[in-house]
Parts: sequence; C-alpha cells; structure tokens
Amino acid sequence: MYYVVDLVDQRCAPDLVTWMKRQPDLQLLAASAWSRKTVDYWVGGSGAGAALLFTAILGLFVGGVIVGQTLYSMTKEHLLELATLKALGARPWELARFVLWLVVFLAATGVISGFSAALLLKGLLLRVGLTVVVSPETVGLSVLGTLAMCLVASITSLVTVYKVEAATVLR
Repeated sequence: MYYVVDLVDQRCAPDLVTWMKRQPDLQLLAASAWSRKTVDYWVGGSGAGAALLFTAILGLFVGGVIVGQTLYSMTKEHLLELATLKALGARPWELARFVLWLVVFLAATGVISGFSAALLLKGLLLRVGLTVVVSPETVGLSVLGTLAMCLVASITSLVTVYKVEAATVLR
C-alpha cells in the first residue's frame, strides 16, 4: 500500500519525516525517487516495457514494408522517365535523388499525420482526465526513427534506379 503526503502546513514536515523514519513498515521517498521507482516497475518489472518495445518494433517493421512497397511502386511508375534521364547522361546519384525526395516526402507525411493523431488523442484523453506528455525528445526520436525507417525501406527502390538501363527507352 502506498501513501502520498501533501502537507498543508510545511512547518510540521520535519516532525512528520522524523516520525515516518522511525516506522519499520514505512519507506520514505522523495518525489523524484518515487517517480523513478514507479517507472522502473512499470517499464522493467511488469512486462509493460517489453510489450511497448515489441509493439514499436512491429510498427517499424510493418511501416517499413508499407513504405518500401509504396516507394517501389512509385519508382516503377517513373522507370521510363528515369531511363530517359540516364540516356541523356544523368548520373546514378542524380537519379537516386528522385527516390530520396520520395523518402523525405513519405517521412514528412507520416510524421505530420502521426503527430496530428497524437495531439488529437492527447486532447481527447485530457477531457476524461488523463494527461499525456509529448516531450520534444519523443517527437525528435519519432522523426529520426521515421526517417531512418523510410531510408531503409528505400533500398530496393535505390537498387532499381541504379540498375535501370538507358536502353529501356528504346523498347
């Protein structure tokens, strides 16, 4: 059982702390230590942290597959144009910029829609009394993770662009 003490009169705090320290069944913790202990329990000890990690990894995998398929189909749609550019003397890295532009576009679309959904959910949960904290670190990590996922998902599209033959235009 846990108790939180919020004193109305702060002058009695030293006496209360002294009394609590003499009780063998009580453990006195500062707010920061209590917070750390609670986080350690729920993230590490209860299995909730493992479930969150598994969900995040699964989400990255599924998102990567969907983004990879989307990028590949968009690249295949423009393969004739890319072959024409190669026939006109475009270098492989210039053709790769097309795919990388798509990567940035899809990553930005994902981040904007995900962040919008998170803010909407935060507002809805606040109405029922739950506070959701979306820290700048979380947003930054989400942006970097999304961009990294999109870059990894673009590998097949980049290989396709590098292997495109200029002779494709003549067929």
